[in-house]
Amino acid sequence: MYNDRILKRIDRYCKFFDREESNQVMVCVSPYTFEKAFEGFKGKGKKLNEWNFPNDIDDYISCCIASMKHYLDVTNDIDDDYVPNISPFLGVGFLGAMLTDEDVVFTEDTSWSHAAFKGWSKLQDFSYSLDNKYQQIMQGLFRELKSKQDESFTIGTLSHFAPIDMANAILGNQLFYDYYDHPEQLKYLLDKIADYTINCEERLKAITGYVQDGYTTASMWFPGKGLFMSEDAADLGSSELYREFAMPATQKILNHFGGGYIHHHAKGWQIHKDITELDSMSAVEFSWDPNCLRPVDHLEELYNYHGHTIPLQIRCTPEDVYKNIDIMRKFRLIIMLNVESVKEGIEVAQFLKNEGVRSKT
Repeated sequence: MYNDRILKRIDRYCKFFDREESNQVMVCVSPYTFEKAFEGFKGKGKKLNEWNFPNDIDDYISCCIASMKHYLDVTNDIDDDYVPNISPFLGVGFLGAMLTDEDVVFTEDTSWSHAAFKGWSKLQDFSYSLDNKYQQIMQGLFRELKSKQDESFTIGTLSHFAPIDMANAILGNQLFYDYYDHPEQLKYLLDKIADYTINCEERLKAITGYVQDGYTTASMWFPGKGLFMSEDAADLGSSELYREFAMPATQKILNHFGGGYIHHHAKGWQIHKDITELDSMSAVEFSWDPNCLRPVDHLEELYNYHGHTIPLQIRCTPEDVYKNIDIMRKFRLIIMLNVESVKEGIEVAQFLKNEGVRSKT
């Protein structure tokens, strides 16, 4: 079903996950870091708020596929570990509306929705429908994508909000008061959101299927069943709050699927150790953000949390790779590489192969 380019990269990931050993570094050139490739992701100049869903589903998916193929053409000479996958994304507001069915406002490149929860006195009335209008649009996008799939790309499902992120979406920043004012009600809500996430993902997986006995997300392949979840809202609280509120609901989802990829930000340094203690994780991304510590500059500390047991993904530059190669050897590491040219991507991929930390497949 898939071409040799994809199968070769999946084979590398199989070896990466099969061997729970250090001295393994995967590298994916970020598609958003050099202009020539980024042009292919602009929807031919059309902004997100210029699409009309569900009427434009066919055209939108055709544009996503054309954009991906443009990127693959531009980066054809980079022998990295990027697995092309398309996952329709209509902004953060749309993710929240898939649960709440509240109105969504689209902007040029994302979407927003207002806090939708009507108060804790209505908690027992909390419910969701996998057939609301936003669910129908998203399922329609995936069905159209599946119908147009060829051997050149895989399909991932959603970049899901973890339960604490979804609670932030539907409560707004009242969430951070409710940790203290309504702790038991908040825990109940988070548990229900976990159920929603499981059901939503199962519905979408029924459309997309799996990829070579695994799944793709964020341009990577992982074995078994699993999904993407962001813990961004958790980054704004303490370790104690994470362990009491967010962790049990996230763990419930991981337990159901037997795996998952967790994304969070360097603003949440204080909870990173806690995230590494979740069971059944495929990998953890620790994102590099403005005005925060850069994870690549603190690999010695991160090694104390990860060792070579839990794969760590970080973003960095070519200069970071050359400078930190010796400490990188200690991990099972996935690099999302920020480059300024195709040439840089080619050179770093070859450097890591020459250093013996990448599979020679």
